[in-house]
Amino acid sequence: MADYLAFPPASTVLRQLRSQAESRDLGMAFAHDELYRSIAERLGGRTYEGAAFAFILFEMIYEVEEDQQQDLSSVLRHCILALTENPALASDALRSFDEIKHSMLGV
Repeated sequence: MADYLAFPPASTVLRQLRSQAESRDLGMAFAHDELYRSIAERLGGRTYEGAAFAFILFEMIYEVEEDQQQDLSSVLRHCILALTENPALASDALRSFDEIKHSMLGV
């Protein structure tokens, strides 16, 4: 049976993402605010199956990685923890994200 995640309104999602980032690193909160806004708009008020939620984040974060030419794997983990408080999901998603990136790069 699939686990579904119901997300609060976009303003709450954005607040959760910012709060998690600020608790880790104030600079990260500012550096990724545009990404957090995009994630909040995409998830706010919607329900997604857990794997679909992770895939949405993969796609959004990977696009930013390509534009900024930097590794944002830690941002993925922080976003999942901020929105689900599920360390197992965060670890699984991070592992999958890294595998997907390596396969796309032919590593």
